[in-house]
Amino acid sequence: MRTLIFSDTHLGRKFNKRQCNYLINLFSGFDQIIINGDFWDEKKISFDEFMASPWAKLFPILKAKKAIYIHGNHDPADKTDERVREFCDISCHYYKLRLPDGTMLHIEHGQNMSLLSVLSYKLFKKSPKFLKYITILVNFPLKYLQLALMYSGKKGIKITNKAMNYSYIKKGKKRNCILVMGHTHAIYFDIQSLYINTGFIDKNFASYLDIHDKDLALVRNYY
Repeated sequence: MRTLIFSDTHLGRKFNKRQCNYLINLFSGFDQIIINGDFWDEKKISFDEFMASPWAKLFPILKAKKAIYIHGNHDPADKTDERVREFCDISCHYYKLRLPDGTMLHIEHGQNMSLLSVLSYKLFKKSPKFLKYITILVNFPLKYLQLALMYSGKKGIKITNKAMNYSYIKKGKKRNCILVMGHTHAIYFDIQSLYINTGFIDKNFASYLDIHDKDLALVRNYY
């Protein structure tokens, strides 16, 4: 049994053929698929548009794998409807997966696990347009700095990613299961700390969790 857990593809109105083909090839190699949030992005495309878009090429293979779809902050449940069943068998806010050796994984996108994240998201949704634009302008260089560090593979990315995941790592240590998250886009893999962040699949970079029976591996590559 081979399971794929991925998050943060942020599929939008602009169709990326390379990303789509990469995902189709990736999905075909697994028996079970868990989408851990931000599959599509409500800031880039409406749910109606997404369901009718070229991204629908992904749906049959996800449905054939009986995919599990966990909602994130960019693809919230209240923005979707029963049509999610076209690409998944189960839609939920978190999912627990027990491995053959008894290890339990708690899989959740992560936007509701940090008080700062919850407050910032609520404030962002209710804030005036000009404040949203300022937030976007501030986040833009930070996002691409993170991406540059990701591509570089330098030691700095480990320090940066640990800082970005710090509050979530603390939560992982308090559990008796491994917390598997997305949300921050900051790759992190530490079984001893009971915490994994699968990163993202976007901008020609891909990271995801590959589970083969009881063995877990965080994979990173380019497309």
